Amino acid sequence: MMSKNADLGNGIVYEQDVLAIGTDSVLLADFALPAQGRICDLGCGAGAVMLLMALRGSSARFDGVELRREAAEKARRNVLRAGLSDRISVHEGDLREIGTILERGIYTGVVANPPYQPVGGSIPPDQMEKQIARTECCCTLENLCAAAAYLLKYGGKFSVVYPPERLSALMRVMREQGIEPKRLRLFCRKQNARPSLVFLEGRRGGREGLEILPSLFGDSEEFRMVSKTF
Repeated sequence: MMSKNADLGNGIVYEQDVLAIGTDSVLLADFALPAQGRICDLGCGAGAVMLLMALRGSSARFDGVELRREAAEKARRNVLRAGLSDRISVHEGDLREIGTILERGIYTGVVANPPYQPVGGSIPPDQMEKQIARTECCCTLENLCAAAAYLLKYGGKFSVVYPPERLSALMRVMREQGIEPKRLRLFCRKQNARPSLVFLEGRRGGREGLEILPSLFGDSEEFRMVSKTF
């Protein structure tokens, strides 16, 4: 059973969502740094990514957008406990209607740890919280990238974590929305293992040219340093 709370460091209690803070959220927060200006976390859940970014040195102001009411309320409580209410705001709303929630073209960065699974699969239909958090029933790649393109300034960056087997689709949809893939990193649980996560940064209006960073391994000292508070 998932623990109800986690430690964000310095004794800050984090109230978990239906999805616990995992490697994907922790590494996405690290991948998206440094960050300045205004950052939006699309589908922020209980606020893990933006909280980690703020606590790890980002001077940015954050807006989180979350469809599920219970998750949005948890995010607000987590922000309050972390003492970051002056820099982080949580908006309950549907990213498919982002124009009714936030202003166009004012964000220097957008981050997202979106649902990975297609609709259906092993999650029972009556578990709607998990359906929304884990599947594309309310957030397809097209929905996500369109919302990011709406929010970003020209030259702003969009940082996403996604399954490696869906990387080509992520790149294609980013480009369709005018966001050019610029920086990529793979995560492997151990040496010689296949990648289990991919981190991709795109730039709105960017020129073609992709930087591929060295892979990160789950048995490395770098990984231990990044994830040491968990």
